[in-house]
Amino acid sequence: MVYFDLSLEYVLFGCFCVSVPLYIFVLVNLALVSKCDAALGSSFFRIVLSTGIADVLTAIQTYVNIKFRFWNVAFDFYSIIHPAFKYDLIISYATTFVQSFGNLLLGFNRYTAMVMPTRHAVIWSSERVRIYLIAKWLIACVIVIPGIFLELSDLTFNRVPDDGNATVNGVTTATLQLLMVLQGFNKWYRAQAVALDAANYIHPYFLLSLSAALRNRCFPCISKEKRATIAPIEVQPISTVEQPSIINHYRWSSELHLNQRVQG
Repeated sequence: MVYFDLSLEYVLFGCFCVSVPLYIFVLVNLALVSKCDAALGSSFFRIVLSTGIADVLTAIQTYVNIKFRFWNVAFDFYSIIHPAFKYDLIISYATTFVQSFGNLLLGFNRYTAMVMPTRHAVIWSSERVRIYLIAKWLIACVIVIPGIFLELSDLTFNRVPDDGNATVNGVTTATLQLLMVLQGFNKWYRAQAVALDAANYIHPYFLLSLSAALRNRCFPCISKEKRATIAPIEVQPISTVEQPSIINHYRWSSELHLNQRVQG
């Protein structure tokens, strides 16, 4: 029995093929101008760049690890790499956590910009932003480390056998199971399928629509501003009869001052 709509999945895959290259194009432009452009090199866009990398990786891994398997694409290939599938699945968990932490940082960044404008520059200084981004990726990697020591069946919906390791496995995979439950809705609900895909690659459309600086950088030929041309004004020379020269003016002032001193 098929629990997902293949026609909808194919439409979403078409959006994936268009949106992910666009997302990569936007991220590359952000990376190139982050140090030479004050607007696109701000703390907000640095977080966008880091989170965007996780978005692209998660979107690709969602299709490679899950959806292509549902469609029975390259069955022999997946059967060969099945033992190594656990590690790829763990990486997808890590990038999902990075997405969540990145969205949290973006929300807090906008909050401080509106509520605490005087302290915003201090909270989001270049050195602190670097620490935030490193911590975001590091925490995500630490969370999924226990999954490396588990069997692949413990990372899926299969019941953990009661063999003495069930308690340890249940504790270490608690957060991973929650992510699998969220991903599992993708098989039954169309709205959830659209939401999960859109969450991975909808950001470039919002960024391009809301940021004029990013549009000018990515598409200069489309968003090039028209410059107004001003007709040259003919300058008329000033006649020496109408206005005395500077030398005559100072000479007249000196003679007047000398006469006043003599009379005094």
